[in-house]
Amino acid sequence: IIEFSCDFDKVSRINQRLYELWKQKEVDNAVYENYYSFKANHFEQNLSYRVVKLFQQMSPTDREILIGADYTSILRFKNEIISQSNSAAKIAPNKKVIILQAPVLELIHKPNLFNNSIKIKS
Repeated sequence: IIEFSCDFDKVSRINQRLYELWKQKEVDNAVYENYYSFKANHFEQNLSYRVVKLFQQMSPTDREILIGADYTSILRFKNEIISQSNSAAKIAPNKKVIILQAPVLELIHKPNLFNNSIKIKS
């Protein structure tokens, strides 16, 4: 189980922290990327390219571990969600949380399920 939880004042800080963590593990391969962005009450999550690339770089043994594994993403917002683009993700009844649950291999085969464009009420 991997859990990544954070509280931040700027979305760019998440991208920076992910880069720093990656750099600690792989100094030569670390690349700063904008996985998350937030502008004018519009939140973007774009993980598909990186996830597929990482999966392809894994050893067959490591890939085998992911068979049967599930992925859960929970995004919480202070204000209500007006809309979101990911048909596999669900908005919670309080309209402040988006939940995506899917088998890991389904996400690898359909990497766009990692992406979402979310409009937040101002």
